[in-house]
Amino acid sequence: MGLDGGTTVSGTLVAAARAGISVFVTGGVGGVHRGGHRTMDVSADLIDLGRAPVCCVCAGVKSILDVGRTLEVLETQGVCEAAAVAYQHSELGLESGLLLAVPIPDQYRAEGRSIQAAIEQAVSEAEQQGVSGRDVTPFILARVNELTGGASLQANIHLVENNALHGAKVAVELAKLKRNRGKRGRSEGSATRAASSEDTAQKDDPASDAGGGRGVPMDGSTHQGHIAQSYGGVGRNVADALSRLGHRPHFVSAVGRDQLGLAVIANNPHMDWRCVDRRESLCTASYAVLVDSTGSVQFGVGDMDIHEAITPELVERHRASLVSSPLVVTDANTPSPSLSAAARLCAAAGVPIWFEPTDLRKAVKSAALLTAGHQPPVLYSSPNAAELHTMLTALTPERPGAFHLLKGDQLLDACRDASLRLLEHFHCLLVTMGTNGVMISRRGGRSEPLPLGPGARALPAGGPTSCVHYPVTAASNVVNVSGAGDCFNAGFISGLLAGLAQDRCVQRGQQLALQAVACAAAVPDTLHLSDAPNPHQNPGVSRLP
Repeated sequence: MGLDGGTTVSGTLVAAARAGISVFVTGGVGGVHRGGHRTMDVSADLIDLGRAPVCCVCAGVKSILDVGRTLEVLETQGVCEAAAVAYQHSELGLESGLLLAVPIPDQYRAEGRSIQAAIEQAVSEAEQQGVSGRDVTPFILARVNELTGGASLQANIHLVENNALHGAKVAVELAKLKRNRGKRGRSEGSATRAASSEDTAQKDDPASDAGGGRGVPMDGSTHQGHIAQSYGGVGRNVADALSRLGHRPHFVSAVGRDQLGLAVIANNPHMDWRCVDRRESLCTASYAVLVDSTGSVQFGVGDMDIHEAITPELVERHRASLVSSPLVVTDANTPSPSLSAAARLCAAAGVPIWFEPTDLRKAVKSAALLTAGHQPPVLYSSPNAAELHTMLTALTPERPGAFHLLKGDQLLDACRDASLRLLEHFHCLLVTMGTNGVMISRRGGRSEPLPLGPGARALPAGGPTSCVHYPVTAASNVVNVSGAGDCFNAGFISGLLAGLAQDRCVQRGQQLALQAVACAAAVPDTLHLSDAPNPHQNPGVSRLP
């Protein structure tokens, strides 16, 4: 039509969500109009902010509107107001949008106050002259421009430029976080299951989406790629690694009587499968993940129903194995009632439990180990920073900020504070932080023996504690990181079973993690330990305040 025009925030939210754009910038958002509590004149911006999973960067609510009532509507719609949660907001799959309001720059605040005075005068004049309905906004805008001699227009231009600067920074950081989410040093999604097979399809030339990321068009077409299959799952990975190190863990799990279940048993003869329940009517757990050429995860599909077959009855059936073990390792793929059943048995026998949270959504199951109507067992846990955040929220009254998105010393300090707080419930926490290494917070000093069962007794909560950060040596050859966290845990547990000191246990864990990232399989066939001194081993650094 040859005309210039633009979309509203509402229209842009819908278009951005469909195009895969994560962040966009505007001046101010619409809201409840002056007198809107009588006329019900409310912008569609507020409704779509509660529906579209997109981050809108703005200077706040347009000042010509009823700001107070607009904020009440925003709160009702469930819109977040902090940029730090943008990545986690996306990871949690929330259906609402994210609103980030940028303060007016200091050099324009005086100008803003004079414009606000003009707005108040214009609103008063509109009421006195009986202007109502859809005529209110055009009247106020024209009158404010007149009263300020055009200064309001220039102020709005500066405001949009400032919003664009901050919005671009948010978009760049968010893109970095999304690009790196497929490169974490632990299994993701259902790669962390009791017994599973993983298929990975990788595209060499992924299509770019509108947001500048990587995407695959969902149009029913076939794409050239590479497919690899391997055995995975947190429980299976740890049992596999410990078996390769000469231990004989009793692996309690469930598989189907299908081809996949037969294959996982036949191809892992070094493992003890006697405690694994084989179900006729269920499929062995499996997970397919699509990654692009950068290693970033696009999406995954998992079939995990068989995890429900790990019942309290199955736990009870293997009571003798559990109560005679020096350590019981569980993961959050196990149903909560079964975790509680294991906790009761272990607490009575003095057998410590090692809880692996597996991912941030499942980390809340840590509560099942503590609220089963019994004295809790001695507890170890190995969360990453995001899972630590979830556990702190689930087990304490605290509602911390998104500290797992911090970097460097800020991340270390936040993880230290959170893990020390959780020592009320846990004897020892091993917090894995990717390239930032691992942090161990525990009751007692780093040189004191860690408890094993049966008959283990934890040091009381509230006594002396220690917190040690172990930096990681950068791997020279990274092929696959999906089993690194599980192999680290297996190495640490192996040292624990051998009666080694904490520092030596960490050394073993880091050895195995470096071997794991250099191999396509989650657990290398050649996995081995060397207790010779490592000249590249980073000494632990105390992080107590």
